[in-house]
Amino acid sequence: MDGTFAGIGPLVSVDCPVVTAMHTPEYEGSVSRAAAKDLTDSCLALGLISGQQRNDWGLGDSETPHPNARIPESTMISLWQTLAANMQGQDIGLKIGRTINPAAKGLLASWISQTGNLREALVIFTKNIALMNPSENWTVSEDADTCRLNFALDKNKGYPDMAIERSMSAMLSWARALSNHPFPLKKACFRFPKPDYAESFIEIFGDQLEFDAPDNYLLFDSRLLGLAVVSSNELLKTLLAKEARQSLRTLSHTTPIVLKVKAGIRETLRSGKTISID
Repeated sequence: MDGTFAGIGPLVSVDCPVVTAMHTPEYEGSVSRAAAKDLTDSCLALGLISGQQRNDWGLGDSETPHPNARIPESTMISLWQTLAANMQGQDIGLKIGRTINPAAKGLLASWISQTGNLREALVIFTKNIALMNPSENWTVSEDADTCRLNFALDKNKGYPDMAIERSMSAMLSWARALSNHPFPLKKACFRFPKPDYAESFIEIFGDQLEFDAPDNYLLFDSRLLGLAVVSSNELLKTLLAKEARQSLRTLSHTTPIVLKVKAGIRETLRSGKTISID
């Protein structure tokens, strides 16, 4: 569709400088380049942007950047805001989340793809989400029968509801792709109001839906976490884990103290613990 959607017109493109974990003096507000490229590749596949627009964002296929390459988070937010403004009232976030592109996997996605089962994959993913986007937060609570996976996105930075839809549908799509299992849900809840395209949610999440909920979360049978990851490889997992931990150390050393404190406060609040001066 050459960068247009339903006659709305082309999306606005912006410059997208690429930085890497090894050479960035200031790491404030950065996200995985691979995650951003996955987003633009999905948009391209759906006809939402053109190849030239993707190149203008600095996310084309003409280069092979370092696996730890980062871009400013503002670029990712700008893309989401542009999509939301041009595709208002449409299920674009859900469609993007369902578009799995193994070729666009970054370090974190590659790591979890080699885990033994979905439980291990989920633990690694939730604990290391900063490798992808530090503004995303996933927390897991579990009892004997049910697992609840909560999701929060720092909307104070300007992320639209469409980005939440994409992350939650992508989480479910990856669980199904990694396990080659339908992975049914008991319930899916969303903090935003029921959209006009609510029927599109049923196809992905099932018919047990709640909007205007206190939290965004997915509820499912805990036994599903025991499903094997079909692409599991212990050797590759070990190598990727080493690379990922080195990248996280670099992130930690270069992240301003203000961001560390904010992240700590958010995590403490979401876990239900009492915040102390420490």
